[in-house]
Amino acid sequence: MHSNSLVPALRLRDAFAAVLLLIPVTSWAKPSIPPITVTNVTLDKTSIQAGQTVQVAYTLSQPASSAGILIELLTGATVAKSFPFLPPAVETTAGAHTALLDTNGLANASYTVRVTAPSGSTAGFINVTDTANPLLHFYNPRGVDVNRITGSPAFGRIYVSEGAGGATTGRTTVQGIYMLNSDLTDPFPDVEPKIPNSGANGGEFASSANSPFRVTVGPDSQLYIADWSDPHAGLFISDPDGNQVDDLIAFPNPDGGQRSSGGLTLDASGNQISGSTSSVWVEGTGASRKLFVTCEDMLGPLGNDADVWEYDIPTGQTHWGTPPTLKIENMMADGVTPYFTYTYQDIVRDSAGNFYVTDCNDGGGAVNEAYKFDSAGKLVTKLPDTGARYFGIAIDDAHNRILISGDSGQLFQTDKSFTSVRQVLNVGGGTNRDVAFDAAGWAYVVNSTNEQLYILAGPGEPVTGGAASAAATLTVISPTPGDVSPVGSTGLFTGPFGHKYGDGKVDVTDAVYVLKIAAGLASIP
Repeated sequence: MHSNSLVPALRLRDAFAAVLLLIPVTSWAKPSIPPITVTNVTLDKTSIQAGQTVQVAYTLSQPASSAGILIELLTGATVAKSFPFLPPAVETTAGAHTALLDTNGLANASYTVRVTAPSGSTAGFINVTDTANPLLHFYNPRGVDVNRITGSPAFGRIYVSEGAGGATTGRTTVQGIYMLNSDLTDPFPDVEPKIPNSGANGGEFASSANSPFRVTVGPDSQLYIADWSDPHAGLFISDPDGNQVDDLIAFPNPDGGQRSSGGLTLDASGNQISGSTSSVWVEGTGASRKLFVTCEDMLGPLGNDADVWEYDIPTGQTHWGTPPTLKIENMMADGVTPYFTYTYQDIVRDSAGNFYVTDCNDGGGAVNEAYKFDSAGKLVTKLPDTGARYFGIAIDDAHNRILISGDSGQLFQTDKSFTSVRQVLNVGGGTNRDVAFDAAGWAYVVNSTNEQLYILAGPGEPVTGGAASAAATLTVISPTPGDVSPVGSTGLFTGPFGHKYGDGKVDVTDAVYVLKIAAGLASIP
């Protein structure tokens, strides 16, 4: 999520209430959450004595709901014993897991083992992407955002910036901005992408994998398209349908201005106007519209680049040529070390005006960090290190959730305190370039290695459960000779629940087994 949709949405409602009543709002159909399937239910042993444990293995197609996992032993249709598990007692994430069952008190009989993932609500993000849908595949996506403006005809629309283009699953893409309805259908099936590159239909973007870079939906539903390439340094702006695209900040340069070889744009007096821009955060509309950008090329007073700047640009203005205001000087207290390097990536703000910035540098200076600054640009804290490279960042201010996309398929969650972080999803590798929230709290992640857009249902979403039984039955039998050990009050092994096993005597077979236990080659029966 790249723009603060909370306060600006209220401003839109106040300013345009009469107009919005006349706008036909598109239906907001969400991708469906597939039911959980339980498969590969197996037992580590099929014949035991009551009181011994049995290990049950199972595989979940997606994370279990907040209800956890239920394992039951049945005789026919009758449940003989139930084993409800909630995390952390067992793993409930997608994938293969195991659980240990205590069979104490069971009668000698054969039992069916059933593993159930009950219906409930999601305990964490669930990937609901239809990987067979060609519209969800991109060759080198750089950014993603979703229209969260209630009342907008484009409400729920998904925007993906394709930085290179090429053959991917089911289709071949080109540079530009692609659009999807919330139900993952194409709003403009005859024009793809809706905003093309410079080589098609008179489009806007340079021949660089970072042009276009991130796309942001502002509180006015306009698209703000960051360009992180030297030839097109700055920002583009477009209507929600991509019919009217224009340069917003100094593109190609203001009247009488100039452009340096490194992509920095200056006005006629030599003042800095813009440079290669990796992200933008938009607040307000009308005369109060503000843009906060991370810009690689422009230098702060201390001579370091990769600073954060503020532009005060009224709605309707394009070809902006006025110098911005420095908001965060990229320099630590020692006056030498930068907070983040030229590979800083994304920026968001909360309702109190605090800034959150990601940096994915992989060598020298600040390495793979994320920082929180107050509204005056003073460092508050940095996120604890996870070893990952951070790229996109999104904020759900109302629910105190912040998501950060990383490499190796990782997605992290923190909150506005920025004091702790945990991995909430791994999509199976690749670089997650960007992440965004929609109005319902679902998350959208683009991966430039797996060439895919992932749709993630948020916590609290209803999910349908599933169940499966073991292929083999579990049989509880009477004690048998051969598994005794010379311990206990009667010289026999006493189990963890007071049960005694064996044939009442100790012989060579038992001695050999005890030696194996001591050597770690066998377990206590």
